[in-house]
Amino acid sequence: MKSFGKAIRNGLPAIGLGLISTVALVGVTAVSAPVAVAQKVESSKEFVEHFGLANKAYQAKQWNDVLKETDAAAPFAKTAQEKGALAQMRVVAFQQLKRPKDAIKEIEGNSSLPNTYKDMLPGLYDQAGDKAKAAQLTKEKIQSGKGSATDYGYVANNELATKDYKGAIADAQKALQAPGGSANSATYYNIILKAQLDSKDMDGYYATLEKVAPILKKEVYWRPLIERTMKEPKYKSQDAEVDVMRTMKAAGVQLQTKELTEYGEFAYNRGSAIEAENVLEPLVKSGEYGGPKDPKGERDKKLYASIQADAKADKAGDMAKSEADAATKATGEQLVAVGDAYLGAGNYAKAVEVIQKGIAKGQLEPGALELAKLRLGMAQFKAGQKDDAKKTWATVKGDNGSGWLARCWLAIAKS
Repeated sequence: MKSFGKAIRNGLPAIGLGLISTVALVGVTAVSAPVAVAQKVESSKEFVEHFGLANKAYQAKQWNDVLKETDAAAPFAKTAQEKGALAQMRVVAFQQLKRPKDAIKEIEGNSSLPNTYKDMLPGLYDQAGDKAKAAQLTKEKIQSGKGSATDYGYVANNELATKDYKGAIADAQKALQAPGGSANSATYYNIILKAQLDSKDMDGYYATLEKVAPILKKEVYWRPLIERTMKEPKYKSQDAEVDVMRTMKAAGVQLQTKELTEYGEFAYNRGSAIEAENVLEPLVKSGEYGGPKDPKGERDKKLYASIQADAKADKAGDMAKSEADAATKATGEQLVAVGDAYLGAGNYAKAVEVIQKGIAKGQLEPGALELAKLRLGMAQFKAGQKDDAKKTWATVKGDNGSGWLARCWLAIAKS
């Protein structure tokens, strides 16, 4: 196994945390108006005629005609039932025509309407642009004991907008715990994450990402969690960038061309030629490495030829020779390096064996030991030894990226 000397670059550029968007919440959903009036008092001929036409328009979703015919029927409505039936139709028509203020007026002017219509008021006030009133009514609903996950989420979203970050986090957590909260969990988690970001509670932010990423399984959560590694006090790209990229891949993060380029070159620099070849091969085929799309085409073309040659030699027996040579050394450093190359080559059982030998031989620098344990856990996990991997990662405490990556892998193991 050979390396081409010092790393070409100092590591990945800092990638901003970004803002995780929140989704606007609607306090309630629409309900259907009645299509018949059942009562003991016989309706007038005029009411029946216009109500029938209104009902026909309602079924056809011709909302302006609904309003026209209910207006015509209104003077002939004698009973609370008749008046209520017209009001229910009008509320739905106003809502469908995006006239929330008229729908509000209709509901608030008819005390006999069912509670399902009154429960529409928070959402209608929200649509009308009166967020404060919508939030107030939703809080009242919650205080009455009828609050749903959506209601808590709406209040949390409003608190986030008004920079009440503690309130937003508390109510978003209640939304998650309420019945049905899991169905919209991404929205509620996003509120929590945004509140933590905006209030600069970065410990809380990363703890939430650590919890959320295995649940929602999306790159928008995994990437910032894993990139946090590069902020560790003793992080060095030449030592741990390959491990960062391996973690990204394991989490299903789509690596960018620049990341793949540096991943492959750092892997080669670390002595993992087979891994470097596997990482860079798709870029070579697309012309993005050593080809017409690569501004360093000639340099990278020559480098890839060296990588291919060393990978071929490793497959032909050089890796086994390196293992035998490493076993004669006074420290376990070279055994760990060979085990790491086995890991990169996909020979996970052998990687477990050799890295364990290197750790057992000892005399590793503290940071190197923590990275060795991190990689041992990776090899165990890939070899199907999930419980052993979790036990290994639980012991990793280094502040050079190893401890943070161990936390990321423990999260991956939950997904």
